[in-house]
Amino acid sequence: SAPFKAECQGYTPLQLAICGKKPRLAIVKGLFAKEANHLVKESSTGNTILHLAAEYCTEYDVFEYLVKNARVDLFQRNNAGDTVLTICQSRGDAKFTNLVEESQRLLDDSAKKTDELMAELIGEENKTEKARAKKKEKKHRSKLQKLADKHGCTIDQLEQVFKEHFQRAR
Repeated sequence: SAPFKAECQGYTPLQLAICGKKPRLAIVKGLFAKEANHLVKESSTGNTILHLAAEYCTEYDVFEYLVKNARVDLFQRNNAGDTVLTICQSRGDAKFTNLVEESQRLLDDSAKKTDELMAELIGEENKTEKARAKKKEKKHRSKLQKLADKHGCTIDQLEQVFKEHFQRAR
């Protein structure tokens, strides 16, 4: 078990396993199991593990595993401004491209669902706050009614007296 730092010409073992001539899923899974850092970016290009896999990986199962497990932002751009999707498209691999597009759609749906949930929670919070304010107002009116009854007047008359008193006090 090790952090698997960039050792071989600036590449981590995980990056090398993905970009090799015949990447093997078992090796990639083994490196993930040993907590290989999959968030390392290639220093000169800004490529994430997914950018590298989109460009160099020849095995669909390895690429699919990375897209689903690497927790790297699929929308992230490298130094050249390319995303994983644009690299797959320029490579001309429809299977890889379709996987990335579908994964991005799922992420976008999740974001929409999150936004909807947040709006719902805010709505519930506003509803609760309104109920609290209404309860407070009702309690206030009840106290005013008791005071008005005690002095033999209406709530409106009582509020007018308070208003005049506070205006004179200023």
